Amino acid sequence: MKSIVPFANVTDALTSLDNGGRFYNWVSKANDGKISTSELAKAAGVFTDKERMMLFLEMSLMQLSDDEKQQIWERLSTDLVQSFQKHAPQQMLPSEARIHAKPSSMVVVKGVTRWVESKDQFSGFIMVPIMIDKVTSFTMIPIVEQYDLYELRDHESDEYFLIAQAKGSERLPDQTMQFGGVIRELRSRQDKKSERGVFLEAIYYAPVSQVGE
Repeated sequence: MKSIVPFANVTDALTSLDNGGRFYNWVSKANDGKISTSELAKAAGVFTDKERMMLFLEMSLMQLSDDEKQQIWERLSTDLVQSFQKHAPQQMLPSEARIHAKPSSMVVVKGVTRWVESKDQFSGFIMVPIMIDKVTSFTMIPIVEQYDLYELRDHESDEYFLIAQAKGSERLPDQTMQFGGVIRELRSRQDKKSERGVFLEAIYYAPVSQVGE
């Protein structure tokens, strides 16, 4: 999971996004007034994952006003605009994500974090692919074996949504944060017919002091 510092203004955004791409992107030029896919990929720290690029773009622009965001949209290449229309992440409260978030979708969730210290608090299972004789199958393992967990709570209610980051990552403080990532499926027991739920496998995060309220 990577930390995002949202852009404070249009100038900062253009400096970062209109960057010329990586050294082998000969067509893209820095500071030419156009933001290409290769330039956004460089800023987001990815290569070909357009869904992650759109997630990065959504979270990095959150501090800007609607007028400032429009100035950025006007500089996006045609293929980036089409990608955003197709892959734009949904913004949800934790209580909304519990009900409406769909597996494999990209979502941005905002709330107050609380680190889950006790492994006994969660007995949910996740499906993990395994390779046997060049054949991929799936097995169920406890979620606490794969991830460190946080409860992300609404400001207005006590409902929470489960946030997961890679095992052994640096612990985040208990405060209001934004998380962006992909929705994964969670099962209540180790069998295919068990009750299902969802959680967010976090890719990016930003403390609320950096994204505003």
